[in-house]
Amino acid sequence: PRVLAWMDLMEDLSGHEPEDPGFVSRDALPGTLHALLGEIGRVYAPFLVGNADALARGADRVECTIDGYKWTQKPFPYQGKCF
Repeated sequence: PRVLAWMDLMEDLSGHEPEDPGFVSRDALPGTLHALLGEIGRVYAPFLVGNADALARGADRVECTIDGYKWTQKPFPYQGKCF
């Protein structure tokens, strides 16, 4: 039910029809955006994987390696939904 409600919301787009020319190609993305996405992939994605694993196991600690360093903290149930 929640997915259907989300799809209805996303489909509405307040009367705007999506157009392919409205999207930027990967090749046209600025270098700053590439750097930001690289940072997210390097430091946030490993946490999301570790957090999802900890939640699935019912563990009380997330343990992962972020940017070459060991990272430990309590898991976040909400961020388990982000994975």
